[in-house]
Amino acid sequence: MRKISKIGEEKKNSRKTSVKGKQILVGGLVVLVAVAGYYRWTAENKPTNVAVESTEEETVPVMSTAESEKESYFTAARKDRDSSRSEAEDRLQEIADDDETTADAKAEARDKLAVFADNIKAEGEIESLVKAKGYDDCIAFIDEEEIRIVVKADKLDEDKVSQITNIVTAKTEFKPSQIVISSHE
Repeated sequence: MRKISKIGEEKKNSRKTSVKGKQILVGGLVVLVAVAGYYRWTAENKPTNVAVESTEEETVPVMSTAESEKESYFTAARKDRDSSRSEAEDRLQEIADDDETTADAKAEARDKLAVFADNIKAEGEIESLVKAKGYDDCIAFIDEEEIRIVVKADKLDEDKVSQITNIVTAKTEFKPSQIVISSHE
């Protein structure tokens, strides 16, 4: 009798480990995509931070950069952002569709997919609204802790930063201190 019980317990423990492993894998993938995107973005731009006061009395960092690549920065950044996000979404969808995945892991994967969809929508709306303010191009990067906005401009003054900050705070729940605005020509 005791041998049969031990085998049953080992199977239960094996399943718990498998579930935790998948949850760790999902979390790791999301973090990896965010870090890779941020690394690529910072490596190409070599930003210089300048603090600018916003109208809400919080500091919004502003970065200036110089364009040096042949392909448009905005085109390349969109391609990288979309590619990284697509890979993460595919992996999360696989986890959500896997019959061996537990209900909790499936729910977590679906929640993260919903967050991705919300972020894509918000990024698009922000980019459109910023372009409507007269900028030739704009790209937004949303992650869990901050949002980075890069606009095609020589430089940004306090009024321009304030306009962009107001757009972001109207479309998201980010505070001005969580918004990084950069210019890129």
